[in-house]
Amino acid sequence: MAGNSKAAKSAAETTNLTDPTPPTGPDEALIVDPVDQRDPTPVIESLPTAIDTRTPVDLRARVKVVDADSGEPIEKVIAADVAAGQVTRFAVENGNLVRKNDRFVTITEDRSIRFEWAEGVPAE
Repeated sequence: MAGNSKAAKSAAETTNLTDPTPPTGPDEALIVDPVDQRDPTPVIESLPTAIDTRTPVDLRARVKVVDADSGEPIEKVIAADVAAGQVTRFAVENGNLVRKNDRFVTITEDRSIRFEWAEGVPAE
């Protein structure tokens, strides 16, 4: 290729790039691949302390609200705050949401709650 200023390197010139022997001189340094420097410890995502309608949908899908005293899950939660011990949820009777006129009935109650990761829901 005439006119190409970047000529291909010979095999002898590229051998030093892949040679596994350690450096011997004071001006040589061992080059370590930055991928090998990653921490193999997985990052563990911590549970939020509060959720509401502004919480991302993928996070809400992975968190379940549980009554801290009985261990029973609390269904149809709109908002929950572990620190305040408060839950806002839809009222349910016979498996159906309760309506009053044209609106669904909500219940806000103070109770001891905790969050748990829902099983079977993959993390993004």
